[in-house]
Amino acid sequence: MSERLNLMIDDGIGAIMTEMSGGERRRGQWLSELVRAMHEQEVKAQQGGDLETLRYAVIGMTGQIKMLDGRLGNVESQLAAIIAKVG
Repeated sequence: MSERLNLMIDDGIGAIMTEMSGGERRRGQWLSELVRAMHEQEVKAQQGGDLETLRYAVIGMTGQIKMLDGRLGNVESQLAAIIAKVG
């Protein structure tokens, strides 16, 4: 089930979200996954509080960052290919 939200974001953030999500229609799903993952890591960190739990939380967040970096790399490659065709 989906929920519609209206958000005020900084200039340019919508375009960044579109790039990182792989398309305008995928922004909501991408944002949902990102928020869910961040919340999960925060809850785990608060519950455990020990060093091992925090270590795993950082590892999880690092994985999320690498995933997003990979997606951004794909979008940049696609954009470069489009620019090469057009230009």
